[in-house]
Amino acid sequence: RGLGATAVLLLVVTIGHGQIGRIARTAWLYAFPYTTTLHVEPGDARIVAGEPLRIRAILNGTIGAHARTLPSVMLTAGDGVERTVEMRPAGDAYELDLPAVDTSFSYRVRAATLTSDVFDVTALLTPRVEGIDVAYRYPAFTGLPPRVEPNGGDIYAPAGTQVTLTVRVDKPVRVGALVLAAGGRLELRPTGERALEAAFEVSGDDSYRVAVVDADGLANPADIDYFIRTVFDRPPEIEIRRPGGDRDITPLEEIVIE
Repeated sequence: RGLGATAVLLLVVTIGHGQIGRIARTAWLYAFPYTTTLHVEPGDARIVAGEPLRIRAILNGTIGAHARTLPSVMLTAGDGVERTVEMRPAGDAYELDLPAVDTSFSYRVRAATLTSDVFDVTALLTPRVEGIDVAYRYPAFTGLPPRVEPNGGDIYAPAGTQVTLTVRVDKPVRVGALVLAAGGRLELRPTGERALEAAFEVSGDDSYRVAVVDADGLANPADIDYFIRTVFDRPPEIEIRRPGGDRDITPLEEIVIE
């Protein structure tokens, strides 16, 4: 082993770091893997879905230029399908850039006979509002019974109406609130693993957005405005059907007014 290592070292020193140097480094990796360590970054990672990821591999204990056979990354998706992607030289390391991580996967790096541990990359999805149920309890003067509007969000009701919003999300969340356009926030109270609730009285026109934050600190894209509109109680409309206009009658004549 000592003679072989010395021979490869003398070959690299004599010939340099060109094509032969790359061949020598590759030969070193195959012949003397016990002298080399493979360091991988970032290892396990948690990343917001859609964000880029860079995987770096550093070989310590080798000689010569970058190996002729570059290290490769073996990516395994959730369905078990594996694909291999070659890394590129980057200074004294090797890199692979993934422009956008959309789903979770696992990976390992292989350099000649060296193989790293298996690392997991978890794609973190932001919480999403799946639906809003609106429950109305109207003022007594309206004579209207309570009702629930499923999968709504916009609120139309007379002033004094008690409204309860049930917000359904696609994953458990840590905190939530209704952010009012006129200012202020109404806390959303958990009523289930993926449901939150807030109640208030309609007093005027406004709008609101739903803001929730999950256990990883990710917030939903609160980009939908829901309206709160006050419906005024209209005065009664009166129509005289009979008689249709002015009439002259005798003192004893009866007249029907409808």
